[in-house]
Amino acid sequence: MTSHDSDLTSRRADGCPPVRAMYAMRVALCALVIGMSALTGLAPRALAAPTVDAPPATPTAVAAPPHDIPARAWSPHATPLSLPEPPRGFVTERVGPVVWTYPEAARSLVRPLERALPSIWQTLLDDFGATDLDPHLTIRVGRDADEMRALAPSSLPPPPYASGVAYPDQGVILLTFSAPGTGARPNMTALLTHELSHVALRRAVGGEPIPRWFTEGVAVYQANEHSFARMKTLWEASVGEAWIPLHELSERFPSRGGAVDLAYAQSADFIRFLREDDPSASRFRALLAALRQGDPLPEALSKAYDRSEQTLEREWHSDLRERFRALPLLIGGSGIWLIGTVLLVVAYLRKRHQMRRVLARWGELERQQDLARAKDAIALLRTWADAAQRPDPNATDGPEDRAAEAAAAEPEAPAAPSAPARPDRADAQPERSASPEATAPYRRPDSGVPTVEHEGRRHTLH
Repeated sequence: MTSHDSDLTSRRADGCPPVRAMYAMRVALCALVIGMSALTGLAPRALAAPTVDAPPATPTAVAAPPHDIPARAWSPHATPLSLPEPPRGFVTERVGPVVWTYPEAARSLVRPLERALPSIWQTLLDDFGATDLDPHLTIRVGRDADEMRALAPSSLPPPPYASGVAYPDQGVILLTFSAPGTGARPNMTALLTHELSHVALRRAVGGEPIPRWFTEGVAVYQANEHSFARMKTLWEASVGEAWIPLHELSERFPSRGGAVDLAYAQSADFIRFLREDDPSASRFRALLAALRQGDPLPEALSKAYDRSEQTLEREWHSDLRERFRALPLLIGGSGIWLIGTVLLVVAYLRKRHQMRRVLARWGELERQQDLARAKDAIALLRTWADAAQRPDPNATDGPEDRAAEAAAAEPEAPAAPSAPARPDRADAQPERSASPEATAPYRRPDSGVPTVEHEGRRHTLH
């Protein structure tokens, strides 16, 4: 070994501790990210979604982007939708200004949403500073994604991975109780709030065109939806400075891949940033008023916040960097390991709990099916028993009936003449008084053989 090699080895050894520390920190951060991802994959998300009670489908290998507004449903010149007739077993009812369509078997699951809707709608109106928005809505609910798709307009079907879909211009909302791919039930209150936000915002700005990222950010904020997956996405973008500029999002919202996850994460966090320093929502309402007057979003932001869109965007980026820079310093490497471990345990427990709920729903469904089959079998047996006891009008008489008819039709035998008394006989007996038995020509004994009584004796007729 040369002196150069020895010196190089010594310098590498001296540099090992900081390298190992950096490596350990990276591994710890990876553990935290994995834990967040595991927990987030199980958390109900209104955006990624639709979902009481079908067996879960096989999960797809690639996570689907969380769209919940069909692209053509958010256009400045929307046309009326043609909604199909509900499938068999669905009911349609009007509750105030809202028309609900849902499976009759899921009535108990829809009732809480019906009761919660007026309060949610009023909260959204108060947040927007609006009091005279059209309250009429059409809400259709399915038990799974297939039923939701059957309730959707054929010209604008929902994405195959969505738990909720809004058609803002038409005031139509579709929901499902079972999330595609997992079968887990989403947070239905948050899901309903998210979709109602799309419709309310559209009406609050008078139908004026709004960038899609803005509507999604507002809906996430108003539904109070929090996701570790979004925080992970934001952290990665902050570390790599891999932001999607807002003006690019306004021109074209991504539709697939990791870009759509980043677009949703940016949208939600930018609205959070705008609302964080505006507790009274006065600036936000001024922004909506400018949009309602037809101002483009950049000009409306400048009027409401006294800063350009580019300035607000730079301030938001700085805010994100400060938040994510302080995270490792606050919790340290050991804290990251601890949080990652806890998140993994929580994810496992939630997964097990969800599987138990799914199995319980399956068991209840099988029990109801068995009970229905048993009722059908009992009804069929009763029908057969009634048919067996009912007399057959075409049946012939039995042997007892034929014997009775023959006895009634047998002619009565004539009475035999009695012999005159002989007075010339010495042993003639004095005349006896006629008795009822003697006067009777014959009597049919119990044996059924005819006999007559003459001079105190019985004689059998032949």
